[in-house]
Amino acid sequence: MIHVDDVMWCGDEEMDCAMEYVQEKFTFGKIEVENFRFCGKLVRTIDGDVHIDCAETLQRINPIALAPGRRTQRSEEH
Repeated sequence: MIHVDDVMWCGDEEMDCAMEYVQEKFTFGKIEVENFRFCGKLVRTIDGDVHIDCAETLQRINPIALAPGRRTQRSEEH
């Protein structure tokens, strides 16, 4: 997965070999394994499974107040 200048990958030995080749061609700032942040999400490996958590991001989202009549408005009226 690529986002701007961040790259995340997973796979078997064949993928590792492919990414070693890519790393020979491009400079990587740092490589993190198993537990790291990617695009604001916490990525963890637990018992071989990958878990992605964005709880911290959700905590920073504020509710949006809508007028009571907004639900009945058609989308073209917004």
